[in-house]
Amino acid sequence: MPLAPKIKSGAFVTVSTSTGTNKRAKELEKRFNAICENMEGAAVAHVCAMYGIPMLEVRGISNIVEDRDRDKWDIKTASENCQKFILNFIEVFNA
Repeated sequence: MPLAPKIKSGAFVTVSTSTGTNKRAKELEKRFNAICENMEGAAVAHVCAMYGIPMLEVRGISNIVEDRDRDKWDIKTASENCQKFILNFIEVFNA
């Protein structure tokens, strides 16, 4: 059964490739105090800032960064939880 979504706010670290080891993940966490990593968000945020467009990044987290084990990834639940948040956000925002 999918877990209920947990909302967490914090800094993301932008990477050019996925971190595939627990050691590297700990290094990035210590250096940047980031709660997750991504590859796309910084570019989108930069372009939005250039054009004065408000931007909010919402991520559905499918896995923790550790020694790579794709069997532990749960992309379906991450996507569903992200969708639930966005639909609720739109409903509240438009209220």
